[in-house]
Amino acid sequence: MPVHPSRQSNIGALVARLSDADAIARESAAARLTVLGERTGPALQALLDDTAAPSVARISALRILTAVRREVPLDAAAAVVVDPDIALAVDAIELLGAVLSDPATPGASDRALEHLTRLVLDTSVPERQRLSIIDLLSRLPARLRQPVFDALAADVNTTIAARARNQHSTPRGRLEHWSDDEHLPSTPDVVAEAIDAEGAQTPITTLRRVVDLIRTRERASSDVERDAWRSVRGLLHDTLAQQGSVLALYDLRETLEQVTQPIGAHFLSAARTVADAACLDAIAVRWVHAGHDVWLRDQLERIFHAVVSRERLRRQSPVLVKLLTRHPSAGALVATAPRTRPSGQ
Repeated sequence: MPVHPSRQSNIGALVARLSDADAIARESAAARLTVLGERTGPALQALLDDTAAPSVARISALRILTAVRREVPLDAAAAVVVDPDIALAVDAIELLGAVLSDPATPGASDRALEHLTRLVLDTSVPERQRLSIIDLLSRLPARLRQPVFDALAADVNTTIAARARNQHSTPRGRLEHWSDDEHLPSTPDVVAEAIDAEGAQTPITTLRRVVDLIRTRERASSDVERDAWRSVRGLLHDTLAQQGSVLALYDLRETLEQVTQPIGAHFLSAARTVADAACLDAIAVRWVHAGHDVWLRDQLERIFHAVVSRERLRRQSPVLVKLLTRHPSAGALVATAPRTRPSGQ
């Protein structure tokens, strides 16, 4: 059935709102697009293919396409695994991993495994993505993962080779058991101790699932317990960041956006290591709200400068120009960005 012009215009407007700086506006648009169903497919695919679009918008497009088609668009997800946008690439890997572990879709699982195997063995695929795929494949039965890891153990990239060999020898720990059971112990301190002891050796995809479990427990807890669980979640983000993982960057970004909630040193440390340009609005707003809190403002400035450096931004970059338009109060922060890129970049 043809799409009425007015409906098509409404779809276009909703797709455009997926790039909105306001998280609530983005979530509202995503919910409405999901309800509209398959007719939104072409516009969402166009957004997914637009490499100039914000990371958060392209991730939403991929997830909405998955919801409206009631299956992961495997070819589209595989195509963006090599995208320069790391957050989008890792999100695509995660979706492929969900299909891989779904016994109800054996045909799709086989195709997902083919895509992931091809990508992880391809030395032209960026290292970060290959490491994420290795961690994901480590959850497979030995008969499926063994041939792939044997090949990777001789990879020309020594980091890839070491990770593949390590996945053979690392025993399953408490974090993996909690992740598999989808249940955490009642005491936050026990989880924090496990993160300290096992975090560096636990597959990144497992840590990502534990982030979600902690967030769920945090929301259901009393005020006192909520603060404790939030602190543990920050520790887990810092652990992920120390491994160079952006697998839970979406959660870190949402935490930065919650300016009415306190933010601990672990969250700030993680943000300084892995935050991207899509986090700059939240960082700027928090900096403004920090008021006379000199320590927090200093930490946020350090994070801001780290992102600007990583993303090779300058004061005239569109992302900073738009940020200043939306948040004039952050002018002093934006003014600390360099006017020009360093020579050779």
